[in-house]
Amino acid sequence: MSLQETTHYQLDSPEADEEWRLLYPGEGIVYLQDDHQPFTLSLFHQLQCLDIVRKEIIHSDHMSAVPYNLVQHCINHLRQMILCRSDVYLSPVVAVPTPKAQSLDTYECNDWQEVFQAVQKNQEDYIT
Repeated sequence: MSLQETTHYQLDSPEADEEWRLLYPGEGIVYLQDDHQPFTLSLFHQLQCLDIVRKEIIHSDHMSAVPYNLVQHCINHLRQMILCRSDVYLSPVVAVPTPKAQSLDTYECNDWQEVFQAVQKNQEDYIT
């Protein structure tokens, strides 16, 4: 995967809410076992938390739509996940990133699209 700045996933744009929402299908919930017990994959929990923090940043100058304890939970969760997963990839320092399709570097990632598709299939199986 090439690491790039993007014009997508902005803090506050007409498309931002929808782009962020689409990152975690069905709120990232999967249903397991015979009783279809709901679980959230860490990947989607983290993306939802980023979205919650994004919304708090947007609304920080006036009445927030996000409860404070949820924002606090997300900041703490993201901090713990970053520490837990301790990725030591060396990322080049860029003074001021600009949104353009310029590759910063190449990074080997897990295939998140496979996870996304498996979650969607699980949700479809549970709903039907």
